[in-house]
Amino acid sequence: MKSRGPYRRHSTQFKLQLCQDIRSGVVGRRDAQRTYSVSANLIQLWLTQFDRGELNDEEAEASVVAEYEARIAALERKVGQLTMELDLAKKTPRPSTVGDNERSFIVTGPRPAPSDGTPVFATVRRKPRSWDHTSDHAPVMIELDLPRTEGN
Repeated sequence: MKSRGPYRRHSTQFKLQLCQDIRSGVVGRRDAQRTYSVSANLIQLWLTQFDRGELNDEEAEASVVAEYEARIAALERKVGQLTMELDLAKKTPRPSTVGDNERSFIVTGPRPAPSDGTPVFATVRRKPRSWDHTSDHAPVMIELDLPRTEGN
């Protein structure tokens, strides 16, 4: 099967004239295929559209315009929705990156006595953000694991 080259667009007037000629018997389908280098499937598609009345210039243009208007309206709605989502995202504070309910801090303090080699560990925990929505400063709890001495 030989290639027919690049895609071609046929005018509505050409399609309408060809379909009228085929339906009136002026030209046969095979003759139209050979003369205009158009596939049988394409001619059948045009004839189906012709029989339905879809090949009129005005109706075809009105149909295309209606499709474009519907698409434009849908895209405008989508732009509005995305704009609102973006505005909301800009106004909403960003979530903590450390964890869901707590923040981490590095706490340093006095070092243990050189003779005592036991390290000191501290954990800092904040209350969940949902505890107080009016302030960024939620209560902080500090847990210290100190080495026990013989006197305690």
